[in-house]
Amino acid sequence: MRSIRCLAFATAIVAMALGAQAQTGCPASGSELVLFGAGKGPGGPPPAGGGSGTPVTATADLPPQGIYTACLDEKTGKLTLLGLQAKVARISWVTVDAKKAVIYTTGGATANMRDPGTIFSFKIDRVTGAVTPLGSALSGGTDPTNLAWDAHSGTLFVANHGEGVVGVLKTDADGGTRALTDKAQQEGSGPSPRQKNAEAHGVAVDPTGRYVLCTDFGADKIYIYKFDGATGKLSPSSPAFITTPAGSGPRHITFTPDGKFVIMDTEMNGQVRVYRWDEKAGTLVDPKIVDPYPADYKDPRSAAEIQISHDGKFFYLSIRGKENKLIAYKWNGSEGTLTEIQRIATGGTPWSFSLDETGKWLLVTNNDVGTVSVFFVDKSTGMLTQAGDPLQLPGAMTLGFLSR
Repeated sequence: MRSIRCLAFATAIVAMALGAQAQTGCPASGSELVLFGAGKGPGGPPPAGGGSGTPVTATADLPPQGIYTACLDEKTGKLTLLGLQAKVARISWVTVDAKKAVIYTTGGATANMRDPGTIFSFKIDRVTGAVTPLGSALSGGTDPTNLAWDAHSGTLFVANHGEGVVGVLKTDADGGTRALTDKAQQEGSGPSPRQKNAEAHGVAVDPTGRYVLCTDFGADKIYIYKFDGATGKLSPSSPAFITTPAGSGPRHITFTPDGKFVIMDTEMNGQVRVYRWDEKAGTLVDPKIVDPYPADYKDPRSAAEIQISHDGKFFYLSIRGKENKLIAYKWNGSEGTLTEIQRIATGGTPWSFSLDETGKWLLVTNNDVGTVSVFFVDKSTGMLTQAGDPLQLPGAMTLGFLSR
């Protein structure tokens, strides 16, 4: 069975980039490996080896889509590019199982977003940053756009944006992906021309591994599922979903580390919504709304990425449009409230961002200009300070970390 999966993997347009760039690896101490997913974006090929520079301009020559790796100096925040490790078509999201040193990526066998989506798995060499394919499996729908990892059961959850399907995939002992164990079809549409059908956009697992939440951009809903880790099956909670304002476009969603609250953003009306999580009932209650845009802002809104700090003290949001900023908030875990403490420009249109494993660095992918900006995080105050010039990496969309 493993040989069949690997053969399918090899023929699904995922080719190893042998000799594409020299592998020098990361220093033995004081560094982290950063894994980037690069999809469509401007600019020419990334530099042959490391360094940083000014934002690139769009050209007709796009770099290969796939997994790139870099070293993050944990003392200075400097990024040194190691190069392209594997070509993956239509990559838009990655997640890393740090324990097994495995990276999972969304993608597809072709460049056509209407074709079935695929989830790929690769073993990561912690020293060189090279990756080795482990397997692949269909995502259960088209245009897979977000992943969530449940360490309790070794399960991946996939938000398939193309038609509003949540896919469930078990993994092998070595981290390889197996075939789907379940999928759930979501329904609905919204008032915007961008909301013609259900479009799953973000997925999150509660800290107990017993519930899965999925934001549906097209239907203006948050779906709530019970999850059986033994069977890999989903079943609707009661209620099966809650609604958000018409035309709001739910995007990404996360649980607070203590599991008491859920925070999500709505892309099209550019807001953040905080819910209290009722674990016994399996539902979301008592919503609080935060509007990050200035009161006099008249241009189109676009909330993008969200993340709460590892210690649960601070929350970060990126917004796009004419703002293109990161906003830092102080999180009150008793009341479930957010208090803004800072906003800072990202250097482009932020597609995604993530805190590193130490919580000391925050990296932002500016997809429109093909750069990655690095920010130092003051863990006592939550404030951000940009560190050096951006790394040039055209097409950079998503990222994950792996400690040495």
